[in-house]
This record gives sequence, C-alpha cells and structure tokens, in this order.
Amino acid sequence: MNEILDMKLLSSICTRNEYYLKNTIEIADKLGLRYRIERITDNEVLKGYGVHNRCKSGAYCPGCNRLNDFRFGDDTTMYAPALVIDGKVVLHSCIFTKDVVEGVLSGYAYEEA
Repeated sequence: MNEILDMKLLSSICTRNEYYLKNTIEIADKLGLRYRIERITDNEVLKGYGVHNRCKSGAYCPGCNRLNDFRFGDDTTMYAPALVIDGKVVLHSCIFTKDVVEGVLSGYAYEEA
C-alpha cells in the first residue's frame, strides 16, 4: 500500500485549529504516511461533508471542548473540527490531541512487506 492519503481538516477560522493541523501533520509524519493535507474553513464545504460549524466569529469562544461537550441534535450530528480522509469523515466533534489523531491515523499506517 503506497497510496497518497487525501486529508482535509474541516474547521472554523479559530487559530486553535492550527494546533490540530500541526498535531495531524506530526502524527502522519511519525507513522510514515504519504499524504497531502489542507485546512478548509468554508462553511459550505463543511456542510457538504455533513459537518456543522458552531464557532461564532467575533464572539466569546469557550473552546471546542466546551462546544462539543454540549451537543445539539442526535448522536449522528458531526461538528467541526473534523478530519476527512479520502472523502470520508473519520474524526469529528472532539479535541484533536496527539493520542486521538494517532488512534485514527494508525489504521492507515503501511504494513511492512
């Protein structure tokens, strides 16, 4: 398996998402993944993946954890930040700690021949 993963970080414009992007890149590199990654903040694109952005631009921000702990909708509702790999949302509605990201990306690590 030597495919290049197409990863997208769906997020708000909040600078905290730069940290999530950094963690994702760091873990992908650690696992030896071949990938391209982009951060997308366009709400219309997020909606296309079924991901909702509850961040309020210019308003008080309690942080992603506070927003996503108090979830609206049913259990299938997805909130930003979200990680898309090859067109599929694989992580959403949580804080992108290194452990969380590694848990997801390790499933894409290449097996030794």
